[in-house]
Amino acid sequence: MTYQSPMDDLFAEYGNKAIPAPQMRAQLRKDVKSAFEERMEEKQRLSARYRKWKTSEARATLASEPRLRAFNRYLRKIEPQDGDELIGAIAESWLPESRQDVRIYALRMVDRHCNRLNLRLGNEILDDPLPPETNVYFRARALLHAGGRA
Repeated sequence: MTYQSPMDDLFAEYGNKAIPAPQMRAQLRKDVKSAFEERMEEKQRLSARYRKWKTSEARATLASEPRLRAFNRYLRKIEPQDGDELIGAIAESWLPESRQDVRIYALRMVDRHCNRLNLRLGNEILDDPLPPETNVYFRARALLHAGGRA
């Protein structure tokens, strides 16, 4: 029988606590998130909040101006060769005199429609011409959002 001092037991106990088993180390690594993972989770949370806010703003704008739904139905009927007709319809409609948030929402609708048409034609979504040429979106923006950002 070997003699064990009380100090041997303390060192053994300390060693068992200080050096966790491999499964424990893996568990500890899972619990501790890196700074990158925390930043990515924060970005995901902020992005989700932004999308919810954007959706609620769009719903509020559509609820405040029911004529936007009719404008969207009209946009769906527009073909690529009808750009001049669309610009004329916007200029003669109620849109240029409407509130700014309604005009911006209508401009976004025109932009989405132009992007859909570009995709259908096999073009890039952001197929903007070089100045002094112009396209339907730029002409609509000149009518609906002439002052630029508010």
